[in-house]
Formats: sequence, C-alpha cells, structure tokens
Amino acid sequence: MAEAVLGSVVESLTGHLLFLVSQEIGLGRGVSAELSTDVLRLQRVTGGGSRILNEVPLRGRRNAREAMKRFGPAPGVPHRHTKPYVLSKGKKIERARGKRNGRGFQV
Repeated sequence: MAEAVLGSVVESLTGHLLFLVSQEIGLGRGVSAELSTDVLRLQRVTGGGSRILNEVPLRGRRNAREAMKRFGPAPGVPHRHTKPYVLSKGKKIERARGKRNGRGFQV
C-alpha cells in the first residue's frame, strides 16, 4: 500500500487547501493532487476510487505533544520522567543534583 501525507498549504489565501502526495509503488514516480477539505471528505480515502486516493492518510503520534510530557507521576517521585512546570529555565532551577536522574542522584 502506498503512503499519503496530508499537509496544509501555507501560502494559500484561503487556507483550506490540502495536498495529497503519494508515491506510486509500481512506477516509482510521485503523484500529487491538490484537494480542498470538502472534496477530500467526499472521497473514499481508505479504499476504492482512483489510484491517487487509494491510500490511508498518515498522522503523527497523539502522545508526542508537549502537554503529554507533563502528565504522569509528580516531578519529585523517583524514576519518573515527568517534565516539571517551571517559570525560570536556568541551570539551578529544578535541574541540580538530587532533582534529576542524570545529575548524580535523585532524592
């Protein structure tokens, strides 16, 4: 199965255009189609239809966003990798010995 990537077009005036870029497996050449979101919703992306639209769209990991790094055990618990909420990001604020695992030890 070929891969398709959905991405917004930054230079467009409306901001509603998406590019569906795919790589055909047999021919080895790229095929791109410019679609609006309305047309893309009407198409059957996961099967059938034309050869360009016969792919599954890819997206990034949902748990890789910045807010997910701060969820979990409290930042003072041993063996945790939770990112603390700090106002100042200096070298002495919540980064010293005894605070982080990679700084000698952790209390």
